[in-house]
Amino acid sequence: MSYPIVDVEVTRPAPALQLDADEDGVALVSRRDGRVVGFALHPMRRGSRLSAHRVSALLDPEPGDGRPPAPPGPDAPTISVVVCTRGRPELLELCLEGVAAQRPPPHETLVVDNAPRDDRTRRVAERFAGVRYLVEPCPGLDFARNLAVQRATGEVVAFLDDDAVPDAGWMGGLHGALADHPDLGAIAGQVLPSELRTASQVAFERRGGFRRGNRQVRYQGQELAGNPIYPYGAGMLGAGCNMAVRRDVALRLGGFDEALDTGPPLPGGGDIDLLHRVVRAGLPLVYEPRAVVLHRHRPDAEALRRQYDSWGRSLMAFVTKTYMSDPVGRPKLRRLVRWWFATQGRQASGGVLRRRPDRTSAALAELRGGIGGLLGTYGRSRRRSAALRATRGAPTVAILPWGDVVEDYLEPIGLTLDDYAERLSGGWLFGYAEALSGAGVRSVIVCWSTNVRRPERRMHVPTGAVLWFLPPSRLWRVARRRLADPYAWDARAARAPGASRMGAALARTAAPYLSTTPWRLRRVLRAEGCRAILCQEYEEGRFDLVVALGRGLRLPVYATFQGGDHTRTLLERIVRPRSVRRATGLIIGAAAEAERVRRRYRPGPGRIAGIPNPLNPAAVSTVARDAAREALGLPLAGRVVAWVGRTDIRPKGLDILLDAWPAINRDGQVGLLLLGTGSGAGWLRDQLATRRLTGVVWRDEYVLDRDVVNRHLSAADVFVLPSRQEGFPVALVEAMAAGLPVVACDAPGVRAIVGDGDDAGGVVVATEDEAALAAAVRALLADPDRARRLGEAARRRVAARFSPAAVGAALRVALIGT
Repeated sequence: MSYPIVDVEVTRPAPALQLDADEDGVALVSRRDGRVVGFALHPMRRGSRLSAHRVSALLDPEPGDGRPPAPPGPDAPTISVVVCTRGRPELLELCLEGVAAQRPPPHETLVVDNAPRDDRTRRVAERFAGVRYLVEPCPGLDFARNLAVQRATGEVVAFLDDDAVPDAGWMGGLHGALADHPDLGAIAGQVLPSELRTASQVAFERRGGFRRGNRQVRYQGQELAGNPIYPYGAGMLGAGCNMAVRRDVALRLGGFDEALDTGPPLPGGGDIDLLHRVVRAGLPLVYEPRAVVLHRHRPDAEALRRQYDSWGRSLMAFVTKTYMSDPVGRPKLRRLVRWWFATQGRQASGGVLRRRPDRTSAALAELRGGIGGLLGTYGRSRRRSAALRATRGAPTVAILPWGDVVEDYLEPIGLTLDDYAERLSGGWLFGYAEALSGAGVRSVIVCWSTNVRRPERRMHVPTGAVLWFLPPSRLWRVARRRLADPYAWDARAARAPGASRMGAALARTAAPYLSTTPWRLRRVLRAEGCRAILCQEYEEGRFDLVVALGRGLRLPVYATFQGGDHTRTLLERIVRPRSVRRATGLIIGAAAEAERVRRRYRPGPGRIAGIPNPLNPAAVSTVARDAAREALGLPLAGRVVAWVGRTDIRPKGLDILLDAWPAINRDGQVGLLLLGTGSGAGWLRDQLATRRLTGVVWRDEYVLDRDVVNRHLSAADVFVLPSRQEGFPVALVEAMAAGLPVVACDAPGVRAIVGDGDDAGGVVVATEDEAALAAAVRALLADPDRARRLGEAARRRVAARFSPAAVGAALRVALIGT
């Protein structure tokens, strides 16, 4: 049994057709000016002859309007095309030929070779100009898809299966959907058969195939008239062989679920799950019939049976997963299960009555898969994907930031959890993620958050790192109500109004331990296949708890130094020495702090690695000084001192800077640029008003736009860092990367960054010495040649010592061992 597929241009007279002796029907593709507008499938007697009039009558009775999409403008979103493949180079070549013929061309094309057994796929990819070849060692389609989302540089990621060839207007259709619906989160395109040469291919298409009609449809919201199970239906939103999603949306939703599409026991469902989550997140999903691909259906009965089995299994695995995580949708999910099993039962019995064994076989295969999908398939697949990630994937490190909950960091600077996941970059944390990624190590960042009720997996948009947000324990919430400032230097300042001294003291002692939920962390570590744990600080209660957990899980535990150089409570002073000695290692870039740790805790030999934090110099781009000052409204003449950071007054030494400022600006010709906000913003505002300091310009905002930060640095002559407490001050390194000479107080870690001798990038003065700070700043302002030499040395020092490539390689050796 076979059907020829015939293109019919509706603007010209239809052709007459003559079927061959082995052709049992015909598939007619209606086109208007080359664009697909309809599809019709008709069984026929073998050898039938169809007149032109008969062919016209058999065309799709409800064609699309054939409206051509407008060419994308200069501001149109960029599209990365992704083909995930495994061991099918012949099909891949056809797919890439179709991509190469697209007009307009895509922003980039990525081929992800999933667990390759040989280099045939790489050789095919290399034959096409502009194709980027990636390898995902973990077998499983959603592992490959997630790698593509992380590495893509386009704003939209369009996925093709290797057995699908894009029609000539496919890219135009995607751009058309984006132009028609600028707010969309995802696109599902039309899928037609590329051939109908076998009985299985014909049977699949006669049962419905992947077709969704010729009209553009916008899915949005949680209700759809006439559909009581929307948005939970089986594949109602589209198919993974022809779908596109905004990159930031995919990352915000945590990417594809890697427990789906893993092969046995669960060979599908990732597309259903992600497209459903797009709609559940309140984002529009558009079905775009102008974005057409031609799919090679399964050619034999056994392959088709496995596909139907996987459809049923995947759908019910999706139902199982979603039922656990989406209580609001449970009534619709129960309705979906009842409707689906009843429908498959009717199709199986109808096939028997109508003597259509192909339909009976298809329905029974889906029923078998569906029953299996309800009987623990998703749980088994989750365990399998975790084992694959641990044994076959890139080595994975879990990174645990400092602080009880992430809101303690975000709220003082006016940021949200979405800002953290989608916009925040730089700093030690995301610098580590970038550096480790470049060294082939995957990062999983685990935070505790008061804004989530259950564990939530997302992906960091700027770096692609996995993000987990976990709710803290209820006991922590009880303790936190007794604290005004859990990070205060003493118990008195930490106590909340109305709390007893004893209650506040106990809460301050217990809070760092109670916020961490080891049972939830354990699940994350196992699900992500983590091989090591890295805590931001060793002088923190969470580190003590994680060391104990790591020993139970037989996972190595490390910690870095980012400024925490003291214990806060009696319990920490008792527990900390044992925790430090039991930890696998510490990463301390500051020599003075490393010496303090050796004296106080006596870690074993070789346990401390002197690795600095990374900074990508390319992220710091300067502009002409006059242009920067003009943009900031500063006078072009005169001298400018800059400071950038969080307005945490005591650690950052802003009181020292204010005390020193009258001496720095004694002639009234020096300006001070302050950029940043934080918990001390109110104090700083009051002090500036009370002291009436001249020449001070303060932008009270935590700025995420790198161009704004770079503009402030470009406008300055000198950068000043008056801190009392630091670990690795990123703002200082960014200023040096911008070619600014620096004057910094001798806080922990600063001297190792600035340097000594001929290669120093600035001047280091004693901590809390405002007179020395003022004198050093004035000396540099008065000697432009020396300032220029120090600035050039600063830029060279950053490039040589703090590049992500160098730091990432050192971190891989320290954390993974290879």
